[in-house]
Amino acid sequence: MKLDEIIDKNYDCLTSTDQLIVQEIRRDKEEIKNLNSIQTAKRLGISRTSLVRLMKKLGISSYAEFKLILKQEKEDNSHSKIEMNTIIQDYHNMIEELKNYDYSTVCQQIYDAQSIYLYGSGNEQKAIIEEFKRIYNMDLICTYVLSPVYGQIEPKELVQFVKDNMFENTMVQVQLHKIIWNPDERGV
Repeated sequence: MKLDEIIDKNYDCLTSTDQLIVQEIRRDKEEIKNLNSIQTAKRLGISRTSLVRLMKKLGISSYAEFKLILKQEKEDNSHSKIEMNTIIQDYHNMIEELKNYDYSTVCQQIYDAQSIYLYGSGNEQKAIIEEFKRIYNMDLICTYVLSPVYGQIEPKELVQFVKDNMFENTMVQVQLHKIIWNPDERGV
């Protein structure tokens, strides 16, 4: 399915802010298809988490899937497939690029740190935290901070869920900017 069809199918589920963002995406597809998720979020004036949330509203499971949709659209062939060799070559290129950098200083700083703060917004980030603990052989005590998605779940419901499940080391926080300012306002 083409991106425009996906947007049209889910348009009624989008907030007015989301609608403005998808208009920008539609207008600048050629530029956006060459950006990673962080660059795209910056280009659109939103956080990466907001971008991922928008993808979910559109029924797109990840930014990688979004890029695949854009790439297939460019090929103008709905039956086209990405060749496994292309995927493998992309990974090899990424690994070669990573070899160009010296990570020893930052790794030493992580190892020597008294406290490390990792932020995530979903299961993928939780898995990354677990991998981080494994790589650095750390016996970390993690505090999880849960935040309800504004307009999707009430804070009271999330608090009750945490209480009912007796989660240890878990805090609940609300998106204060959604309470202080207009929830649809961007960049606050």
